[in-house]
Amino acid sequence: MTFPHSSGGPAGRPTFQPRFALGLLYTMAICFASCLLFIAPDLYAIWSSMPADPAMQEEAFRVAREVVRPRLPLALGAGTLVTLVCVRVGVLPGLRRAR
Repeated sequence: MTFPHSSGGPAGRPTFQPRFALGLLYTMAICFASCLLFIAPDLYAIWSSMPADPAMQEEAFRVAREVVRPRLPLALGAGTLVTLVCVRVGVLPGLRRAR
């Protein structure tokens, strides 16, 4: 017999709850989505206007690096912040606290 306050599974042993692994997966997924949101429109504009000349392609890659470099920390920070807020509010499945 288990009591409502016990967190045990069979025979009173604690059940496996992969909160840390789920938290990492959510953080990676939300950071990836925020990178797409912040960076992808500019990369698409550069890619769609890329010429066929190899020298011009190298210039386009340099411009793409200059566009991505300052925005990448912002996108990763925004993704991490959104994940932390979602965990605190309790909207992410698997990371909700028992009530």
